[in-house]
Amino acid sequence: MPPKKKKGKGKGKKKKKKGDEKTELTIEDKYKRTLEEIECLKDELDLTRQYKTMQSEMALRIHMLEQTVTKLREQLASTEEELQKTRKERDDMRREKDQIISELKFKIEHMESVYESILHDAFDKMTLKVDEARSKWETQSSEIQERNKQILLEFGLNPLEI
Repeated sequence: MPPKKKKGKGKGKKKKKKGDEKTELTIEDKYKRTLEEIECLKDELDLTRQYKTMQSEMALRIHMLEQTVTKLREQLASTEEELQKTRKERDDMRREKDQIISELKFKIEHMESVYESILHDAFDKMTLKVDEARSKWETQSSEIQERNKQILLEFGLNPLEI
């Protein structure tokens, strides 16, 4: 038979204390670990809340920016439409002005040719009248000179000597 172990009051209690201490340490360790896990979970919960808050704020900001983009696109479309309308009006006005200018140039050229024709006719008529008057004056002059010769000859004077 194997030798018997001595049971002693001191030794047995110490073992029990050691076992109890180990259990107590284990419970204390578990308690500490649980507290640490709770702290970690609290931190995770705070981080999750912060993340969700940031996510909500970002979603709100994205929504606001999308609304701004939509509004700016509408303004751009409106402005481009107005620009096209203004360009069309400008082009229409240019065409109209060019047409008016062309019509006025044509009228001026027509008036120039009409006035030129009127002036030519007037100068031609004036030339005819001047030619007629000169011919008439020359005829009258010749008649007067012939009469004066006759008168001088009646008085016995030679017209060539005078």
